[in-house]
Amino acid sequence: ETLVVSYDESYGITDNSGNLLRSFQKAINNSSGITGRDITPPEVREGTSDATGQFITLELTEQLQTLSQPALDQLINELRIVVDGQRVDSKLIESINIPAPTAEDPTSDVPANPGSLTISFKQDPADPQNFFSIKQGQSVFVSYEKSMLVGAEELADTNKNPLNSFTQVINNFSTVNNAPELTGQ
Repeated sequence: ETLVVSYDESYGITDNSGNLLRSFQKAINNSSGITGRDITPPEVREGTSDATGQFITLELTEQLQTLSQPALDQLINELRIVVDGQRVDSKLIESINIPAPTAEDPTSDVPANPGSLTISFKQDPADPQNFFSIKQGQSVFVSYEKSMLVGAEELADTNKNPLNSFTQVINNFSTVNNAPELTGQ
């Protein structure tokens, strides 16, 4: 990492004899082994559904900060999930889980786990209005438009770098049969 130090003589710094420090700019090679401050926003790397079609997990490049329940409730309404060209009603989303961040072990060469966000769908088979699962072979994507959530919270990594807007195609691993059911005789 290169560091540039500059000074303008208009600040008027002098030595004990009154000699003015002249303006300068100096590039310094930082060969320190310490990692600099993270300024890179997290990104979605991959999205998958589970075999039951009840969950979508977004894998991220970095861990996310946890959100308050009111902010998670707002996020449920702001995420757009589209299956076979039809938007899934946000009322069919049971919850969104963002695991609590875990600190990287400074004594280990193993990096901290990357981040994730898991969307769970409602599963009340007795009430079709409260039941949803992704079926085998369906086309699925999730999109998010960056926004400020309740209480000025936002989807961000542990260094407060916000997650940018995204659209992610989901690898559908559902094994739930998508065939129509025959009824009657």
